[in-house]
Amino acid sequence: MKKTVCVLAVVLIGAAALFATNARVESMGKSATFFMDDVSIFENPANINIYPNFLIGEPGRITEFSDSNTNYKNQDPAEPFGGGILAFSLNKDKNAETRYPMLTLGAIMNHQNELVDVLMGAARANVDALHPDGHIIPKPVVPNSDFFIGYTLDNGVMLGGHFYATKQTIDVPFKDLNNSKQELIDAGILTATDSSGMAYDSLMLLNASEKTGDMSWSSGVYRGDLGVNMPVSQNMDLEVSLGIAIMQYSGNKSVELGKYAIPDYNDQDLSIFASARLFSTLVSLNGELVPVVKYKHVAIRNYTKNEVIGGIGANVTLDRGFFWAGTEVNWSNTESPKQNGRLKDISALNIPLSFGIERNVVWDWLVLRVGFRKILWGSYSNQSDLTMLKTNPEADMTASDHVGGGIGLNIEEKLKIDCVVAEDFLYKFGNLISGNSHHVFSRITATYSF
Repeated sequence: MKKTVCVLAVVLIGAAALFATNARVESMGKSATFFMDDVSIFENPANINIYPNFLIGEPGRITEFSDSNTNYKNQDPAEPFGGGILAFSLNKDKNAETRYPMLTLGAIMNHQNELVDVLMGAARANVDALHPDGHIIPKPVVPNSDFFIGYTLDNGVMLGGHFYATKQTIDVPFKDLNNSKQELIDAGILTATDSSGMAYDSLMLLNASEKTGDMSWSSGVYRGDLGVNMPVSQNMDLEVSLGIAIMQYSGNKSVELGKYAIPDYNDQDLSIFASARLFSTLVSLNGELVPVVKYKHVAIRNYTKNEVIGGIGANVTLDRGFFWAGTEVNWSNTESPKQNGRLKDISALNIPLSFGIERNVVWDWLVLRVGFRKILWGSYSNQSDLTMLKTNPEADMTASDHVGGGIGLNIEEKLKIDCVVAEDFLYKFGNLISGNSHHVFSRITATYSF
């Protein structure tokens, strides 16, 4: 029993020290693969048991970067989300050394799932002679939420489950099509073309006739994951997760609708995800060695992507700080249709090196962070035997470029606010130097533990 309590204490203390958010990850190396963090609950739901009783929220991240003071448009942050986790001890012994067994429940609303982008990209990738730009589908929007359940056994083994769902369905009678054009523009079916935002592609009305009947579109993403996080020795913790997903979309079948027609597709393509991490404590390093393996198979209609990742990294707890570094080998193969009926085949091999560091400065509640991510070797080849080398962008103001930096506020280990600082801030200090500036922070995430 004492051994179990000791192992659990190490896990929970380490988790508290390494508590992360999206903003912290982006500003400190742009990857959370090699240290424990709350972001990992989306990949391994067993980790929800490490973060009981906390709230998390984010107003979104800046996606519009403009220094112009004449180009007026909405620059509000995109994709805000929020939610929380609650834990309930099932241990009836009030004098027990642990709360285990423990039940944990959680929900996070509007957190953008990567599979939504895969769905939209797969629709655009389904090209042929009738659809040179791919299939036109609406973006799924509701409930766009993640639901979690976790359970911790007496011996410290943590189990978890996760379900994500989002969908969109549109049905409009032909007679009301003209009156519904703005709604279809908002849903992404039609495209506004003039300054008023009310003009739209008239091809639908020109090609459609009343015999097409009601018009409809649908899209959806559904994913479920199971995970386990267990101590395999006093100095090692193993986490393993397995997930499956179904992505689908459909639309009108009438050929008279031209590019708005979507051919029948009856296959139920299944996507598969698997990952494993081993956290091995190194006393001499005052940190952990972390090997990682991941596999991903994504399939929807005629679009397929396979990805295999293997990597190794380490994290080190410093005096009033934290440092991590790691490298991966990432191989992927993507197949998508071509207009001539053949498949477009693209293979890529990437070897990124990443590191990040944070440290409390002046006061214990103030944290500075900086990180770097560079694809040391990136090869690309396609079905035409074209080969070339690639790397990630140097500085395009997105989360995938080379450098990130940020600050954090830690109030009594309860309220934590993490910010990604704009990469040109030190050169402009907002709009005080060198003219206008689009923003000071590009992302802010806050959590509260109770």
